[in-house]
Amino acid sequence: MATSAISVPFSSRVMTPEEFRIYRSRLNGLFNTEIRGDSAQLKVVGYGDEAKAAIRACNDDGADVIEVGWNLRDNMLSVMFRIEAKLRIPVRHWRLAGEGQVISPNTNVSRHPLFSPGQTVELFLLPDELEKEYKEANSEEQVGVVWKHLEPGATDSTDPLEQARAKFQLANPVASTGWKAYVEHREAAETSMQEMLELSEYVRDEGLHPVLDQIRNGTILVLKDAGLEEEQQYAVADGILPIGVSIEDSWGDDVQEVDVHSRIYSPTRPAAVDVSFTYWHKTRWESVEFNCEVRYSIINPIKKKGPSNLSNSMRGSNMLFKMALDSFPPGRRWYPSYITGWGLTGPDVDAIHLALFGPVGFPGNVVDKVDTVRLLLAAVGIPFRVAREEGGADRQNPGRVGAVEWEWDYDDWIGFNIRKACGVPLQRDAGWRPKIINGSEYEDEDEDDEDEGEGEGDSEDEDYY
Repeated sequence: MATSAISVPFSSRVMTPEEFRIYRSRLNGLFNTEIRGDSAQLKVVGYGDEAKAAIRACNDDGADVIEVGWNLRDNMLSVMFRIEAKLRIPVRHWRLAGEGQVISPNTNVSRHPLFSPGQTVELFLLPDELEKEYKEANSEEQVGVVWKHLEPGATDSTDPLEQARAKFQLANPVASTGWKAYVEHREAAETSMQEMLELSEYVRDEGLHPVLDQIRNGTILVLKDAGLEEEQQYAVADGILPIGVSIEDSWGDDVQEVDVHSRIYSPTRPAAVDVSFTYWHKTRWESVEFNCEVRYSIINPIKKKGPSNLSNSMRGSNMLFKMALDSFPPGRRWYPSYITGWGLTGPDVDAIHLALFGPVGFPGNVVDKVDTVRLLLAAVGIPFRVAREEGGADRQNPGRVGAVEWEWDYDDWIGFNIRKACGVPLQRDAGWRPKIINGSEYEDEDEDDEDEGEGEGDSEDEDYY
């Protein structure tokens, strides 16, 4: 165990007390080691000879274990800072691991299965140099679902572009100085997402929660509709990562609250588009609460290295669309007040399309503008068909489990606005008018109940996600 070559012996990184005091003073208090409330014990032992030697070196009595307190209010970084204070090796050089899992510093202790309330926990001190070895040695113990469709390729090249091409199966990447940041950024995001899946309550019996399943399969459907070959579909889909997910429901049935943040990495250039989806739909005794909003943010080019904070990337983000039910007052007849807003314009679509697939005519531009917008929606769990012909239907998935339910029939409104923003209106769009006018219900006198069955015979429902 633990035989990988290490250029700088891990045990030699142990600082003297004075060196560590100076190191900590430079952090200007950017760490928090305070334990709030009752605590339990965490025992840390070394993984490999060098880690064991480091622990013995930092203990006055030569003990081979470090003990610190923890409780359910902690995140892992706080726990790591407590260990750092005893180990005197900066946290950037090591991680904590247990039962085959390398624990991300961003993990909330309360959501990790290795931490049980009031129980003593035992973990490994894992030098960064041995992380790959540890994962390979414990590969059979890994849990969760693998999100990616394709295995990463390998290359001996030191050129960041060639590394990106091999690792992420990129077909037509452009020359750019930004590929090094892209590779580091995307690898960190993939690691973060995979850790979320392995620890998440949204995975059961090796199966994904219906909303996550809807994201994974819905993106493939859009790429299939776009005419991509299967290998191309998988290469693009593997760059769509739902990094932040919060769902309130009964395992896909009666979805009430959703908060999804996804990142779409460009398959052609060092760029990405972040998409967020917030959804709230609850029926009360005398009211209905409904709110739905999709926002996006373009990162072109990716500049920062390492993991990116999704919440920061969404600051100053742009609204794609929103819809809400403002009020539903009681009475003999209830008249809801609807609020809608569409933010996506033609120039916005052009900027998104350029960031992801390049200029028109570029070899990597394999997805048109309409399907690009559809891809943004699918990336956060709203797979949506947009009519391309006069007789076609604008619609969401047909009543599948995990579906988003509009409080009103917004499908036509979404389809109309997507075509308008993409510059491909249908003839029927010229006479289209919303069913919601000035916050009130608009009822067409010519409409009757028979219209509700329109489009039920669509034969494509069976493979629609």
